[in-house]
Amino acid sequence: ENGYLTERVERFMMTSVTNTHRYEYNEKGLVSAIRSYKGNSDVASEEFLFLYDANGNIEEKQHYRNGQYITEIEILYNERSHLLTYVITRDVATNFIMILGFKEYAYF
Repeated sequence: ENGYLTERVERFMMTSVTNTHRYEYNEKGLVSAIRSYKGNSDVASEEFLFLYDANGNIEEKQHYRNGQYITEIEILYNERSHLLTYVITRDVATNFIMILGFKEYAYF
């Protein structure tokens, strides 16, 4: 009703299998969830959940596959400049954490 994409259906030509992707939005119109369904299933095979800060910057992305929590991505911003500072990725099963830091920015 507001012009947002709510559903996308993929149909594979060779097998005629379909994948449906459903999109949900928060009160600010930002994507809050993407759920993927295989065939006619009512249970999501894959889910991505998004959390935002007060400025509308993405702070967290959670990835679920077949109902199991797979990956968590946390994004940190500099409080003064609001520029991206760190991206922290955690594999839930192994508790492996990868930290990607951004120290200097160059503008062209």
